[in-house]
Order: sequence, then C-alpha cells, then structure tokens
Amino acid sequence: MPISVVLVDDHHARRMSLRSLLESDSQVTVVAEGDTLRSAIRHVIGHTPHVLVLDLRVLEGTTFATIERLHAQVPQTKIVVVAIDQEPAFAQHALAAGATAYVLTDHAASDLPRAVRLAACGQQFVTPLCVTPHPPRLRARPPARR
Repeated sequence: MPISVVLVDDHHARRMSLRSLLESDSQVTVVAEGDTLRSAIRHVIGHTPHVLVLDLRVLEGTTFATIERLHAQVPQTKIVVVAIDQEPAFAQHALAAGATAYVLTDHAASDLPRAVRLAACGQQFVTPLCVTPHPPRLRARPPARR
C-alpha cells in the first residue's frame, strides 16, 4: 500500500520540485497539495493521509500552531516539516509541536524520501545538521526570524 502524502508549500516551483521528488519513490503517492495553512488543514482532514509534508515558512498563519492543531485532531497523520532553518531550536520546536520529522530544504533530495517513509512508520527523522549533541531546553517560542 503506498504512503499517501499531502504536500503544502507556498512556493509553486519548490512545491512542484518536492512533488516530483516524492513521486519518484514508488512507495509514495501525493493525494493533495496546497499553498496555505488553511489548505493543509482542509486536505489533511479531508484525505487523512499517512504524511503531511509542510513548509515551515508558509506565509499565512502560524505554522507551529497548525502543527499542534493537526497533531491533536488527526494524530494518525504524521507531519514532516521542510525548512531552510538549520538552527536546532526550530527543529526542536517543530518536534515539540507534534511533527515527526524535520528536513532541511537543501537536503530534501537525500533526506525527504527517507523522512516520509520513516514518519509513515511513526519514526522520527531530523536532518543531521539540525541536531545538537546536547539539545538546549525548549523555548516557549521559536527564535526570532531574521
């Protein structure tokens, strides 16, 4: 049975690239895609996919709050965050909010297919550059965006 995926990224070209990458894996089927957090919520609730691949920097709304909401409402859908932010605090905050995986955009070609497969099985994955040997305590809020 293929892994069903909802893909949400507000940059059309990157979304198409990620879709192509995901669908190059015979175990993955993208069932819906969107460009807003509202579309993420609508598609996850409507399709109940195995995995949501979500860009951390979708411009509309608060991504961490959306992760928390979806994790609470549809816990069977695992969330893989794709981000440009390499600082470990972002990955830690995403995981604390309910994400199962955190993949750097620059490493998507090598890490995203693996992260999706692992997340579908309930296993965590974080791009190694985002892991600290001794993680600091989680902050109530992520670091300020630059």
